[in-house]
Amino acid sequence: MVGRLPDTEIIKREKRLSGLAKLFLKLGVIGFGGPAVHIAMMEEEVVRKRAWMSHQHFLDLVGATNLIPGPNSTEMTRHIGHERAGWRGLVVAGMCFIVPAVSLLLYLHGLISCMVNYHKCSRLFMVSSQPS
Repeated sequence: MVGRLPDTEIIKREKRLSGLAKLFLKLGVIGFGGPAVHIAMMEEEVVRKRAWMSHQHFLDLVGATNLIPGPNSTEMTRHIGHERAGWRGLVVAGMCFIVPAVSLLLYLHGLISCMVNYHKCSRLFMVSSQPS
C-alpha cells in the first residue's frame, strides 16, 4: 500500500498519543487555579519530568499562545499535543484537557437544576428573586 506507515511507526505514534492523553487528562482533572497554574504544571510535566521539549522551546510556545486570543492554557495544551504527535496529538491533548472541566460543569448544572426544581430546595436559590 502506498503511504502506509510501518508497524513500528504506528506503535510509536499510539504510545505518544496514549502518553498525551494520560498527561492532559491528569492535568485537566487536578489543574485548578487558572492558566498560570496550568502552564506551570505543564512545564513541570513536559519539560522537567518527561523531557518532551527544551525549556526554551516551551517558552517560545508560551510566547506564541500569548499572541493568540483565547485561553492560554488550552492553547498550550494543543501546541504541545501538535509538537508531540501532529494533528492527532492536537485533538487528543485538547479534548483530554477540556473534557474534565466540561463534565464537572455539566454535572453541577444538572445538580443545581434538580435542586431548583425540587420544591423545598428552590427557596434556597430563589430567595433574592421573590418579592418581599
